[in-house]
Amino acid sequence: MRHLDTFLLQVAALLICRGSVYEKVTLLADMVTSDKEMYCENDKLIRALKFMMYFAVIMPHKFMASKSQNELLADILFHESQ
Repeated sequence: MRHLDTFLLQVAALLICRGSVYEKVTLLADMVTSDKEMYCENDKLIRALKFMMYFAVIMPHKFMASKSQNELLADILFHESQ
């Protein structure tokens, strides 16, 4: 059975929800550091950055590559597939 990764769910919420960049960076730093200092090899920081890159860059690219221009236009204009 797979478990829900609540840390990555919180990171996704930072990407999706409203708020200033300063607020989001502050919240991310609080989530990552908890009781440790922030450093480059922090496992939580690496996981968060990988997830954000996937969510913001790779996933949209895969979506665009999987559809033709006509399908994209139909999805955007009519919110349905042909």
